[in-house]
Amino acid sequence: MSPLPDAEGPHSSGPPSAGATPRRVLVVEDDGLVASMVEQALVHVGHHVESAASGAEALELVRCGRFQPDLVLTDLTLEDLSGIEVARGLRRLLPGIDVIVTSGYLSTPVQDAEWARRGYRFLAKPFGARALIEMVGRRIERA
Repeated sequence: MSPLPDAEGPHSSGPPSAGATPRRVLVVEDDGLVASMVEQALVHVGHHVESAASGAEALELVRCGRFQPDLVLTDLTLEDLSGIEVARGLRRLLPGIDVIVTSGYLSTPVQDAEWARRGYRFLAKPFGARALIEMVGRRIERA
């Protein structure tokens, strides 16, 4: 399944503008294809992206100082940790870091409100490049 390219369609006029200064984004995704497409979309609009295939890898990247993200995009269901556990760990290391949680499981309006109350945003899979870039742009603009 290739959610990002299909969402834009064959007649897309190109990637949407992120509308923000390029930032450092940490992508935590255990599906290599999804991680690669997310990384390509964000790099295409000028962001610096590092990917981690597990929660432990993401935490180690930040803990040892190899990458200090402005924003984290994490899958909710990883093999080793949940995306929420990753977000909590990263927030201990980088208080106030903005987090977007992605999942193939649907979120209801009540769950969306709970995500927001906890300081997270939710992006449902499959998502297109435009939705991804717009969400990242909005989160970065507010920072």
